[in-house]
Amino acid sequence: MAYGYHASVSERRKFDLHYDRLGDATQKALQSLGWNHQAVSPYQFNVSFGMSLFSYGENMYISIYNDGIIDISSISKGSNVYFDFGKNRRNIVNFFRQLDKELGLAKEGPAEKKGSKEHGFGRSVLGSKTGEPEDGELIER
Repeated sequence: MAYGYHASVSERRKFDLHYDRLGDATQKALQSLGWNHQAVSPYQFNVSFGMSLFSYGENMYISIYNDGIIDISSISKGSNVYFDFGKNRRNIVNFFRQLDKELGLAKEGPAEKKGSKEHGFGRSVLGSKTGEPEDGELIER
């Protein structure tokens, strides 16, 4: 569960794929999830989630870099949101799960077959966002 002035979660993953393919797959994943989103560019997406029982909503920002890194942040809306009840983490997990499906990288394991909410990703996670990527450069067109 994230906490702080604005509860948020950030994650960065590296794919061994061309950034054009990642941009197309990101657009398809967001459409498949039915999420209200805006493509700022072919490599930057903003997603807005509405209010729910446990949340004032969230904003999610996705950036794709030319070295195959996808950087994603999910931030709770509201000026005094201290706890997000795991919503920001679930947003990111659901996005990467759908992206893996769009890219043909998803592997159906025992957890998915049994309907478990546990998740695992086939590739390593570079870690939470601590700043700009050292070797990545944002693509702008």
